[in-house]
Amino acid sequence: MGNQPGKVAKRPQTYHYPFEEKKSRTDWTAGVPLAPGKPVIQLSAREEPLDENSVTDEINLTWAIPKDDGGYPITGYRIEMLDIQTNNWLEITFIEGFEPRCTLSNILYGIMYRFRAIAYNDAGPSEPGDPSDPVVIDVPGVQIAPYFVLMLNDTIALEHEKVEFKVKVLGTPKPTLQWFKDDMEVFSSERLE
Repeated sequence: MGNQPGKVAKRPQTYHYPFEEKKSRTDWTAGVPLAPGKPVIQLSAREEPLDENSVTDEINLTWAIPKDDGGYPITGYRIEMLDIQTNNWLEITFIEGFEPRCTLSNILYGIMYRFRAIAYNDAGPSEPGDPSDPVVIDVPGVQIAPYFVLMLNDTIALEHEKVEFKVKVLGTPKPTLQWFKDDMEVFSSERLE
């Protein structure tokens, strides 16, 4: 027992196994997955509505799986939500497994939500996927002032060059958009779509 003089402990032999690098389906060296798809938001349906004007406080998110898993199976997804006040993405849940869907509860009415997914495998996280379209859960009878989620950007163009202006506005009731130039309303025509 212990250290006895004259006895030398035998060390186990070390074996080196020649491992091949695992290859992904796209023949790249295995690594993190590609980004998952853009989440699609759907309101959950209650089994028994409280009344005809009731709305849900749950939403279902679904997204496309990554086009390449990086050579390892997808082990889960981190779901993030955009904090509108700070413009930072916050983790709100982690979904274990490979199913690209989840249900989020305790959703507040009248607040704009945007979500994105990040895929995980044994090599680590993917880049974030594209964010969902903004959504606001409406409450019957409640009005929410319009606000822009996609602002108009300044554009410079040469004469006869095609220019496109895009905006997106949310609110309850759903706002309508009108375009003006020099205090005159602009309507669709042969020159304007």
